Amino acid sequence: MQILFVDDDSQMRRALLIFAGAALKGIPFEGFTARDGAEALEMCKEKNFDIIVTDLMMPVKNGWEFLEEFRLTDDVTPVLALSAMIPDSNTPDVSVFNDILYKPFGNDAFKDFLLNQIVY
Repeated sequence: MQILFVDDDSQMRRALLIFAGAALKGIPFEGFTARDGAEALEMCKEKNFDIIVTDLMMPVKNGWEFLEEFRLTDDVTPVLALSAMIPDSNTPDVSVFNDILYKPFGNDAFKDFLLNQIVY
């Protein structure tokens, strides 16, 4: 299984890889990272990821922009959103993502977040 983690914060990218390793203990996976939605789109041209986890607020191309463009060529791969922003009436629709997890989150929430997307 290949998982792409997209976040503009380098510490968060590292943390997501560590959290995923703990959450998916016993489930082999390869973790990849991208700095923003534009870099993620380029990586998606080269690889078929099983799960994509993206931050929403990023420079260059944010999570919504990434998803909109990604869905033009792939409407199957689960795309999960991470956000420190609590949605309000001015926030773009987060229901376009397969799931969303709000920061800060605990290891159990992240584990459930990932495991809910895995098809055995």
